[in-house]
Order: sequence, then C-alpha cells, then structure tokens
Amino acid sequence: KQDEKFKLDIKQQEKVSNEKRLIYENEKQQIINDYEKFIKKIEKQYEFKNDEYEKRIELLIAKTHEQLKSIEGKKCIGLDDFH
Repeated sequence: KQDEKFKLDIKQQEKVSNEKRLIYENEKQQIINDYEKFIKKIEKQYEFKNDEYEKRIELLIAKTHEQLKSIEGKKCIGLDDFH
C-alpha cells in the first residue's frame, strides 16, 4: 500500500512538473513571438525612415544641380556682357 501511494505521488509530481514545463515553454514562446514582432516593427520604421531620407537626398541633389546650372548660366551670361 505504501508503494502504491509512493507511485501515485511520483505520478502526481510528474504531472505537475510537466504542466509547469508546458506553461514555461508557452510563456517562453510568447516572449519570443513578442520580441520578433517588436524587431519587425523597428525594421519597418527603419526602412520607412531610410526611404524618406533617400527621397530627401535625391530632392536635395536635384535642387543643387538646378542651382548649379542656374549659376553657371548666369556666369555665362555675365561673361558675354563683358565681351
């Protein structure tokens, strides 16, 4: 009888242990999933900002190019006035 009680206690302990392990694994997986979502969100924000900066740089380069053409055009006109 003592032996049966001991076996029952061991089974109960194993059951509790397995339940705790399962809870732990589920919580761990949830943390991993949350972390991955957070990383993806940060990556999307970075990509958006990066695209935004690239567009700004391209616009700035285009404006600078236009200004240089305008300045060079004025210089050419100015030089022609001196001849």
